[in-house]
Amino acid sequence: MEIDHGKCKQGIAERSTPGCYIKTRHVLAVMMFLGVFNSYFMRINLNVAIVAMVSQSVHNSITNVTECPDRGASYILNNTVSNAVFKWDRAQQGIALGAYYYGYVLTGLVGGYLTNRFGVKMVMGISMLLSSIISILSPTFAHWGFTVFVIARVLLGFLQGVTLPAVQSAWGKWAPPLERSRLVAISFSGMSFGVFFTSLVTGGIAENYGWEAIFYISGTVTLLWTIAWFGTVHSWPQSHPRISIHEKDYIIKSIGLNLNREKAPQIPWTAILKSVPAWAITVAHFCGLWGACTFMAMLPTFMATILRFSLTASGAWTAVPYVLQFLLVLVAGHISDELRMRGVLSTIAVRKLNTSLALAIPATLVALVGYVDCNVHAAVAMFSVAVAFNSLTVSGCESNTIDLAPQFGGVVYGIANTIANISGFLAPQMAGMLLQHDDSMHGWRMVFWLTAAVYLFGEIFYLIFASGEEQHWGSGKQSSLIEAKYTAMQPTKGSGHSL
Repeated sequence: MEIDHGKCKQGIAERSTPGCYIKTRHVLAVMMFLGVFNSYFMRINLNVAIVAMVSQSVHNSITNVTECPDRGASYILNNTVSNAVFKWDRAQQGIALGAYYYGYVLTGLVGGYLTNRFGVKMVMGISMLLSSIISILSPTFAHWGFTVFVIARVLLGFLQGVTLPAVQSAWGKWAPPLERSRLVAISFSGMSFGVFFTSLVTGGIAENYGWEAIFYISGTVTLLWTIAWFGTVHSWPQSHPRISIHEKDYIIKSIGLNLNREKAPQIPWTAILKSVPAWAITVAHFCGLWGACTFMAMLPTFMATILRFSLTASGAWTAVPYVLQFLLVLVAGHISDELRMRGVLSTIAVRKLNTSLALAIPATLVALVGYVDCNVHAAVAMFSVAVAFNSLTVSGCESNTIDLAPQFGGVVYGIANTIANISGFLAPQMAGMLLQHDDSMHGWRMVFWLTAAVYLFGEIFYLIFASGEEQHWGSGKQSSLIEAKYTAMQPTKGSGHSL
C-alpha cells in the first residue's frame, strides 16, 4: 500500500485505489478550470466583437485617424464589418463593455452562500447554462436594440457573479488542506487562459465568420461544458457515486480536521467595514482592477483603430500580455513565500512590495505608451509588461486579507472584490466618454493618463494604510480548539497510519 508521506505529516494518509483510478477531486479541478475559462470566454468576447459590430461610418474620427500606417485595419472597414450595422457612439460602446459588471457586483457576495446551501453542481451548472443561452442569443438581442443588448449583458454578469465564490466555497468541501492551494490555483488559472484564448481567436472568428459567430461559439462551447458538468460533478464527496472509498474517507477526515467546530464564529461585519487596513486592500484592489478592465475592454479597440491592425492581428497582440501575466503570477507567488519563510522580508513588506510593483510599473508604462506614437513593438512591449505586473496584486493586496483575518479572509476578500469590480463598468465608460469627441492618439493619451493616476492613487493609499498584522477582530476563538483536535489526531509511534 502506497503512502504519501507529505500527507502523513497531517496525521491522515490516503490509501491508493487499485486499478486505473482518476481521483474525483482532480476531475473537479479540471472541470472548474474549464468552467472559469468559459466564464471569461463569455465575459470578454465583446471586447473584440464590438470592433466588428459597430458601423465605422458612425465614427468619422476612426476612418480619419491615419496617424499610423495601415496594418490591416482597412480590411475591417472594407470586409469584416460589412454586417456591422450598429451605430453606437463611443459613449454607448463604453456602456455596453461595462454592462456585464453592473450585474456582476450584485451577486459576488452570495455565491458562497448559495453554494453552501444548494451545492456547487447546481449553482455553477445553472449559472453557466443560462449564461450560454444568453451568449447564443446575444446577436438577436443586439438587433432588437441597444437597450436590450445592454440588459442582456447585465443579466450575464448577474449570473456569472456567483462563479468564482462558488469555486472557492466548493473547495472548502473537496480540497484536503495540504492540496488546497494547488487545486484552487488550477481552477483559477482558467481566468488568465480565458483572456489569452479569447483575445487570440475572436478576431479571426469575426474576420472569417462574422461577429455573430463569436457569441454562437462561446455560448455553444459553454453549453457543451454544462452537459459534461452535470454528468460528472457532484457537490459533496459523500454523495459522489463514483468516488473510491479511500478518497472519500481521506477527504472527509482531512477536511473535518478544519471544520469540526462546536460553533462557527460570527462574522464581525461592523469591524470589517470600519477597518482601515481592510479599506487599504479594497482601494488597491479597485485601482488595480481599474487598469486591468481598461486593458481588457479597450486594448483591442486601440490596436485596431490607432495602431491599425486587422482584427486577427489585434487579438493576437492583445493576447501576448496575458501569457506573461499567467507566468509572472506563479513565479511571484513562489518568490513571495520564499522571502517570508526565510525571514528576508516581513509579511507586510512582501505585500507592499508586490502591490507597489503591481501599480507603479503599470502606471509608468501606461502613461508613456501614449507617446511612442506608431512604434508597435514599443507599444506592445509596454502593454505586455504593464498587464503582467498588474497581476502582482494577487501576491500583494489580495493575499493581505488572510493576514488581517485568518478566520474571515474570504469575507474580507468578498467585500473588497465586489467593490473593486465596480471599476469593471466605470473604467470603460470613462474611456468611452474621453474618446467620444477625440478618437485620436491625443484622446487615448487622456485615457492612459487617467489609468495611471488611478494606479498611483491606489499604490499611495495602500502604502500608507496597509497592515500585515492580524486584526483584533480577525481571529476566531476556535483556533485553540482546532489545534487541540489536530494534535489529538496525530499518530503515535507504531500505530500505523489512519484514514
